[in-house]
Amino acid sequence: MQLYLDEGYAYVAMDVPGTGRSEGRWDPVSRREGEAVHDLIEYSAAQPWSTGEVGMIGMSYSCWSQWNEARTRPPHLKTIGAFDGATDMYRDWMYQGGIPTQSFLNSWLFGSVLLQHQAQGHEIRGGGRGEVVYDMYAHPFDDAWQRTRSPLWELGEIDIPVFSIKAWGKAPLHLHGNVLGFERVSGSKQLLITGANSFPATQALRPGRAGLLPGLAGRRLHLRPDPQCRRRPLHGVSRVSLASPFTTLDPRRPRSHPPSLNSGVPRDHHF
Repeated sequence: MQLYLDEGYAYVAMDVPGTGRSEGRWDPVSRREGEAVHDLIEYSAAQPWSTGEVGMIGMSYSCWSQWNEARTRPPHLKTIGAFDGATDMYRDWMYQGGIPTQSFLNSWLFGSVLLQHQAQGHEIRGGGRGEVVYDMYAHPFDDAWQRTRSPLWELGEIDIPVFSIKAWGKAPLHLHGNVLGFERVSGSKQLLITGANSFPATQALRPGRAGLLPGLAGRRLHLRPDPQCRRRPLHGVSRVSLASPFTTLDPRRPRSHPPSLNSGVPRDHHF
């Protein structure tokens, strides 16, 4: 945060509905939650300390919130720096290739959300937080409930500049989302995949000045169209490969098999 303050930005953090000190019911990455963030962006843009140009930056859930909120197209949102975040609850978080990903989902919901709220003096099940895990598991197929909580299906609505940043270390969880986010948004865009080779190493990454939001604080809003993709090899720490347009992974490396967009869709459902 201090980096951005030093660069002249005003930094606004939000407790989404049902979390922290916010009222309401927590409905993770739902379109309703995206619309709440939309309202905060428009409110912030209207403040006397604001230039009226707003950007978003953040990792993991804060990244996913960017995909989610940007699909609602707030007029004063000018760019997003989406660092390490999914776009599809069903395939990225719950059923990777049709296989339940119980380990991360449960540890995150209970360890990083419920117990953290309790440690900060909040009711552990307040804001509907205690029901979220059951709501998720009550929808084992890619039904309408799942679709409204997956920004993936509306990424084409995002036409502002996007800088999508990802690391190999969390490939099973978020790489799929950052790549699809890069591919599906309709505006100016860049993709950076960096070489942290483990979950902890990825958590320790800081995009730093490379992640500064373009076009704000008096700079012209533009992302270089070429090259669109920068790929840092997993085992090469000093070399950065450039590619434009986006190319597939090096075939000499183990291949990644992201889940099909048709996985989990009930046969009698049509979207």
